[in-house]
Amino acid sequence: IMLLMVLGCYRVEMSNHSTFVLGYLLLLGYNVTGEMYFLRLIGLGIGGAAVILVFLKSHKNRSYEKTFSDIFREFSFSSEKNRWQICLTLAVSTALLIAELLGIPRAMWIGIAAMSVLQPSREDMKYRLKFRAPGNLLGGALFLLLYHFLPGDVCTYIGIIGGICIGFSASYGWQAVFNSFGGVALAVSLFGAPGAVLLRIINNTAGSLYAFFFQRVYQTGLAGLLRTKKKQITS
Repeated sequence: IMLLMVLGCYRVEMSNHSTFVLGYLLLLGYNVTGEMYFLRLIGLGIGGAAVILVFLKSHKNRSYEKTFSDIFREFSFSSEKNRWQICLTLAVSTALLIAELLGIPRAMWIGIAAMSVLQPSREDMKYRLKFRAPGNLLGGALFLLLYHFLPGDVCTYIGIIGGICIGFSASYGWQAVFNSFGGVALAVSLFGAPGAVLLRIINNTAGSLYAFFFQRVYQTGLAGLLRTKKKQITS
């Protein structure tokens, strides 16, 4: 996760880390073996090749002052951006570890929630904390309504509906609502519709709160460390 943060989040304001770390967590959460693993590699290869072609066409004539090695040479604990990258890495990793040790199903949901609310800006983090859990609560209620009233095997279609609605959602709150559709739809076969919705709400709430408290502890410890270092330099 730290490597993904360093390589994929050079410009924090672009939030590219969300895509890369989310992809990692989804691959981790939906583990496959045998033929499905082989097919997944083929799919990732085709998708990666498509992205390379698009970037090659759109950016081949652009010049960059920074080189690949500069990304690592510039990494420093004194950088606010790098300190935030460390914070997110540790928060998501420990959240996953604790969830796995406790045997919580769909542990990746906890990691995804922690990653989603942890933002470089404190105001952005407060905003996301405000809407993450309520958004999943409303999303779960809407899912149950659709699941009850739509005919036949509708889970696949509910996930697609959620994906389309996310594209039309301008606010994080509504994105949290519709983002829950796909995850719950995939979990229905294991936990049933009510169980999947309840697990989604619990895991997202737990992940959001864990990220909040972890960030507070991290910032407090970091402040103390910097004060100690400053005193040592002064003395």
